[in-house]
Amino acid sequence: MHTNPIAPFPSRRNVGLRRQLVVAFGLLSLLMAVVAGIALWGIASVRASARQAVAVDGQLSRLAGDVALQTLQSRRYEKDFFLNISDSAARTDYLAKWRSAHAALDQAIASFAAAATTADDQQQVARWHDQEARYDAAFEQIMRAVARGDITTSQAANVAITPFKEPIRVLTESSVEVAAHKAAVASADESTLEAIGSRTTWLVAMLAGVSIIIGVGWSLLFAMHLLRPVIALQTATRRVAGGDLAARVDLVRDDEFGILARSFNQMAATIGQQLADQQRANVDLQRLVNEVRARAAEQDRLLAENTQQRDAIRELSVPVLPVQRGTLAMPLIGALDSTRLLDLQERALQAIQRASARCLLLDITGVPLVDTQVAKGLIGVVQAARLLGTEVVLVGIRPEVAQTIVGLGLDLREVRTYSDIQTALDSSERPANRRAAALR
Repeated sequence: MHTNPIAPFPSRRNVGLRRQLVVAFGLLSLLMAVVAGIALWGIASVRASARQAVAVDGQLSRLAGDVALQTLQSRRYEKDFFLNISDSAARTDYLAKWRSAHAALDQAIASFAAAATTADDQQQVARWHDQEARYDAAFEQIMRAVARGDITTSQAANVAITPFKEPIRVLTESSVEVAAHKAAVASADESTLEAIGSRTTWLVAMLAGVSIIIGVGWSLLFAMHLLRPVIALQTATRRVAGGDLAARVDLVRDDEFGILARSFNQMAATIGQQLADQQRANVDLQRLVNEVRARAAEQDRLLAENTQQRDAIRELSVPVLPVQRGTLAMPLIGALDSTRLLDLQERALQAIQRASARCLLLDITGVPLVDTQVAKGLIGVVQAARLLGTEVVLVGIRPEVAQTIVGLGLDLREVRTYSDIQTALDSSERPANRRAAALR
């Protein structure tokens, strides 16, 4: 399949659109940098004051709030532990949760202590440690009592913990108060700093407004210039996707969009050529499929004829001939294998049933070899025919066949034998009482 490679455009022209983007966004970045510089210069003092005044109190407020939160978590899991005191599995689960929350409480108090900068805050940390230790000892004592079985109900557990609730209550309330106080101090400092930063905010807002107006105007103009080739490519792509492989991009430019347009046109031409080649290949393939189907139909017809011929040959290989009233003859020719013996027995019994025959002359003159398998097969035919009330007579045993039968030790005394069909027919015309005696 022939395809046209896309020739690279000269490298000296590949920087057209790139240069435009660099210049456009470079100017915008420069403008924003100027604005950011002025803003940073104006708020430098505000940030310095904020770090000193707000950061410490805000952090302490957050840490105190964390202490209060972890205290409430511990008390919550304490209540869940007491409520599920009769359920060992749930009790174990809530005990693990209480221990986790209590560890988090220790960590929260330690974090507050590390951030504290005044003596009052350090004294508050000491009081929290004391209250937590008293509550921890009381709860551990109750847990051991529950484990021993001394406390078995939620009411008993609540009664036992009531004298020790005061330390944890005071810890909770004091941590909330500290958090609120530190938040109020931080808010006051922030209000003070807000007044300092308002002048800078107005200056930054004015400069930002001017830069936004300039940036938006430039972006709109540049977007119109940038989107025109994009829209042309999008329209052509939609037409190709809809099946119009003749669609082309009419765009003459020396930048990357021009290269993209030419590449798109070459791609559409290549796709059209490939589709045409594929359609021709499909036609050839369909022709080959039709030929294969015709050959398969011919083979099926030949197989059907072969099957019919095999069936006809099989019927001719084991013929059943009526020779006189009540007497049928089956002349056998060729070697008898297991398949022919089964076919022989089936056709013999069907013929006996249809003709209501009293005698079947089984002529084995044309059988070249009688071995144990053949003899047993013939005896099987004799026995099956007797069940239908028909006598089977063996005709045409040659001397060498007789010697083989004797050598194999086969007993054919129950089967009448004759040298030829005529003798057997003459014997079948004797009185019926002789036939009955032979059957006995």
